[in-house]
Amino acid sequence: MTQTENALDQIINDDLDKARKMALEGTPVFVVPLINAKDIASKRGVDISAQAAEIEKTGYTSIVRQNLLLARERADAGDTGFEILLESAHYYAAEAKMDISKDVVEIRQLYHNGRQAK
Repeated sequence: MTQTENALDQIINDDLDKARKMALEGTPVFVVPLINAKDIASKRGVDISAQAAEIEKTGYTSIVRQNLLLARERADAGDTGFEILLESAHYYAAEAKMDISKDVVEIRQLYHNGRQAK
């Protein structure tokens, strides 16, 4: 293996590590280093599809959990901004093939119960 190939392989691994860390944190921009890793791997003929799929699943799942948590907090506080977070959660849940329908019903009910109590 040439020095250039070794350097490219290191970039792939570094970008996968960055993407994995960001995905675990629920940072949506985890896709930036992941796209870079996929691009370089494709040019090198290296298959990272399993690693990329695992990182995507982790990232999307983390984002959904964060959005649902924030939506629940906002709904409980009577803040209509919870709906935007639910929309985001829906998008990422579809990417992760997650069913969040029960969470959505629960969060909307929380909001409506709070509104009725006032």
